[in-house]
Amino acid sequence: MINPSFKNTRVIDLSGGVVGGEKFFKIIARSERGGRLVSGGDNIGVDFDGPEFIKATIFDFKDGSYEVRYIVYRRGIYDVKVTLNGQQIQGSPFQVEFYPLDQPDPIKSTAIGLVSG
Repeated sequence: MINPSFKNTRVIDLSGGVVGGEKFFKIIARSERGGRLVSGGDNIGVDFDGPEFIKATIFDFKDGSYEVRYIVYRRGIYDVKVTLNGQQIQGSPFQVEFYPLDQPDPIKSTAIGLVSG
């Protein structure tokens, strides 16, 4: 269930991509009225539900903003649940897809032409 008081909290730069290598996204905590929180210490939770367990590290910048760092090793679709003080924020869970380096990004790929042999 989403707590309406966290509807203004934002997740920035969360996207899928190539497996391996460190990834990160930001969380900007906002009050019920939409103002940015100016102190840290909120209980931020991030859970990845997908083909593997992912351990995320959360950095608190003590100004209402947080950075989440993680590494994905297995390809697939993951649902990322973000909570603030135990309650899901608006838009959570977010769905992202990771793929091997030799597979093009399915969203950015375009076919120029196909030739049968």
